[in-house]
Amino acid sequence: MNNSDSIKHPSVTPEEAVKEARHVTWVGFWCNAALGTAKVIAGIVGRSGALVADGIHSFSDFITDVIVLVMVGIARRRPNARYQYGHGKYETFATMLIAVALIIVGIGIFIDGI
Repeated sequence: MNNSDSIKHPSVTPEEAVKEARHVTWVGFWCNAALGTAKVIAGIVGRSGALVADGIHSFSDFITDVIVLVMVGIARRRPNARYQYGHGKYETFATMLIAVALIIVGIGIFIDGI
């Protein structure tokens, strides 16, 4: 008996994969929103600049979640006369936007540390 015969893997359709990705991103979205808010409030009340900064970092993750949700929605659109091959490149564009956001945050941390 071959090992590949004994293990059954359910096939996942692209629609199911997108649904799961959106679900995970929405969970991260709400967690980052709650954490960012709680950290900023606690940092202000406790007079902790580090906690406020960490809260702002959580909000940067929140913003990247928004980018992912918007771009995945656009990327899943059907091909049309203008985009005959579909809108899949918007996922690549989302990745680029997130990379730029991370670079900006990194530069801000680097400059703050100087």
